[in-house]
Amino acid sequence: MSDRKAFQLDEFEPTNYKIWKSKVVEELKGLDYNSLKTKTYDNLFLEPIYFGSENKELLANLSLPFENNFVRSHHFSTNFLDFPISQPNFEQNPKQFNQNLQVDLQMGLSSIFAEINTNTRSVSIYSKDEIHHIFENIDLSQNEISLLFNLSFQNYVDEFLQFFSDSKNSNILKINLLVSPFLEFIANGYFPLNKMNLSQLLTNHVEKVSRYFPNSNTILIDSSTFADSGGNAINELSLAISQFVEILELLENDFSVADLSNKIIFQFSLSPFFMNDIAKIRAFRMLMAKVLEQYKIQHFDYQIWGKSNLFYRTNSEEFTNILRATTESFAGILSQCDRIIIYPHNFRTQIPNDFSRRIARNSQIILTHESHLNKVIDSAGGSSFLENHTISLAEQSWKVFQEIENFGGFFNAFSQNFIQQQIDDSRKAKINDINRRKLSLIGTNVYVKNNSEFSVTELPIVYFKKFEFPTKDVQKLNFSHAGFHFEQLQIFVKNQIEKSIQILGIGEISDYKLRSDFAKSLFETAFFEVNSPQSKILTFEQLHNEIHNSKSKVVVLASKDKFYEELIKNPQNKIQSDKIIVLAGLPKNEIEIYKKLGISDFIYSGMDAFTFLSNLANNLFGEK
Repeated sequence: MSDRKAFQLDEFEPTNYKIWKSKVVEELKGLDYNSLKTKTYDNLFLEPIYFGSENKELLANLSLPFENNFVRSHHFSTNFLDFPISQPNFEQNPKQFNQNLQVDLQMGLSSIFAEINTNTRSVSIYSKDEIHHIFENIDLSQNEISLLFNLSFQNYVDEFLQFFSDSKNSNILKINLLVSPFLEFIANGYFPLNKMNLSQLLTNHVEKVSRYFPNSNTILIDSSTFADSGGNAINELSLAISQFVEILELLENDFSVADLSNKIIFQFSLSPFFMNDIAKIRAFRMLMAKVLEQYKIQHFDYQIWGKSNLFYRTNSEEFTNILRATTESFAGILSQCDRIIIYPHNFRTQIPNDFSRRIARNSQIILTHESHLNKVIDSAGGSSFLENHTISLAEQSWKVFQEIENFGGFFNAFSQNFIQQQIDDSRKAKINDINRRKLSLIGTNVYVKNNSEFSVTELPIVYFKKFEFPTKDVQKLNFSHAGFHFEQLQIFVKNQIEKSIQILGIGEISDYKLRSDFAKSLFETAFFEVNSPQSKILTFEQLHNEIHNSKSKVVVLASKDKFYEELIKNPQNKIQSDKIIVLAGLPKNEIEIYKKLGISDFIYSGMDAFTFLSNLANNLFGEK
């Protein structure tokens, strides 16, 4: 060991972006380098390689934690490293809510979060006794408590303020009594005609809560709602900043910007695209620094919460939601969210039980208490890809924010349906890729467990409305989740009696297996019962007899193109059958020829699988 030559970095020749790119181009053997770029749902292009040390813009944006653009941390201390474990409680009954809460606090929960009378899934509190019920036998001084109210239900805020101020050790309680000023409007599809009415309500709330608990956060700016409807990262970022500026204007007569430090929480979605979400939250810090610079504010503290992206949460094979919860937690912790709200895997169709709440909670506990990911500041920083993507998201989000400002701000842009149209465009792009199975929803549009039991009857989340001032209807966001239409199709087909699909393989197994497997996977996505090839077919007579003898109404032919040329694409070999004959493959320039020879339709990679399967089901069984 003593004779071993010391490791020296200069033993390796220096490299740079041009050298790496030339190697990639060489390996492409004439193919276009740009074909390796990937377009995201934010309309950004990801490069195939990144080399950060030569990017002057990137280097200029790098900073130490708590400095400059705060991309690496939005706090002025390291207190955030004590990461509290939080999660929602969907129990409406106050006494049962309390029982759940006591169990959860014994099993790792350390931060209490609840929505109070906000919607049909929140805890219902209508008396002082019920407030006592939800916190019975719970030491309030040991856990931070965050409660979200509808802005229009201020009488409930008054009751809770009185309860907490009368509690033991009220002077040391960590209380956040929050309202999300725009949430109930966005969720219900209406907006105030005059935002001054909104200004008065919000001002009263902030003043009232601050009077009792000066250190309480009072406002939740929830951008995750837009992601729940299918919006992209740029939608979330631009709308978070836009709402922030709108709120500053609503409160400007009574509060300076500095007065609102430590009063505001921003909430973003956490999805299976965890690298994008990490970059998104880092980009938000840059945007906030830029906005605060315009107000000449150097020190402004706020919290960032991460919440499960409900757009990707499915009902079919809902245990896959546990995997999604893991990546959500991972993204939230690496991006240094102050709280993570992970929804239980079965919350859509039932009130989560002890098990599902525990599993959701454990995704945070393992990453913090065992992996200690919360103990490192910006552990994801330094990645050339991540740093570049952070800057790209920030730049594009700022441009969209400026567009919203040209409408007169968030209030006017939403009232005129500009925001809804942007989110709808993002949603359509994602649904289109889901339909083509380019965007995978495990257990829903790929790797489907045939005939699995699940329900599409969801427990709805409907926000309550109680405003005395006039409002107007605006375009409502679509909150159905990404796989809902696939799940409806699956239930429809599952309830049919005769739903078999026969696959016929032409040639040897090696000739048809690839397309046969593709066909099986495709049809099982809609819960059709697929019969795989059983016999070797080498002649057209054999093929015709197999089609004739099949008891299935749909027959799929699978093989290599050369067999299609020999057996099917022959004027003398026209298939005579009343069955639906589907060809696995796409002879692009000869579709009409094959149709004249008896082929009804074609299946191939990249096709609109949902439209094809839905049309087939309607053809076989009638309209859904």
